[in-house]
Amino acid sequence: MERVVVTGGSGKAGRAVVADLGEHGYDVLNVDIGASLHPDDPTRVADLTDLAQTVESLRGADAVVHLVGIIREYPHDASREPVPGDPVSITVSSASQKSKSLFQSM
Repeated sequence: MERVVVTGGSGKAGRAVVADLGEHGYDVLNVDIGASLHPDDPTRVADLTDLAQTVESLRGADAVVHLVGIIREYPHDASREPVPGDPVSITVSSASQKSKSLFQSM
């Protein structure tokens, strides 16, 4: 069974992806800064701006669906949309070198 990590799996789109992959027989792990609203969803709470947490979260993944919507980098509520080439996307891509990756900008 393929292991698929869904970053941002606690969000609206992420919940749908996690559910669909699970229904199709994949071993799914939601990785998000917040816990899933569904207690049956296997979730790892992690900060993907932290390299060590990102690498550990993606260990053993056969595929990664990167759905993190907004990264809050600064305590004063400055936020930005991640785009290909942003530090989190590069970290996820680098940490998942041996897996398939899908990046979705929201």
